[in-house]
Amino acid sequence: MRDLLDHAKLATTDRYVSANFRPEELERLDRAFGTQPATALERNV
Repeated sequence: MRDLLDHAKLATTDRYVSANFRPEELERLDRAFGTQPATALERNV
């Protein structure tokens, strides 16, 4: 994942991978990119 995101430090990648987003932030991203919300199964919850 670190190489895919082109981060020099693993700590930077870990910050993004382990982030917890608020539902309203996820909805804004879905609208911005024209995607459908992920189901719990797709999010590995």
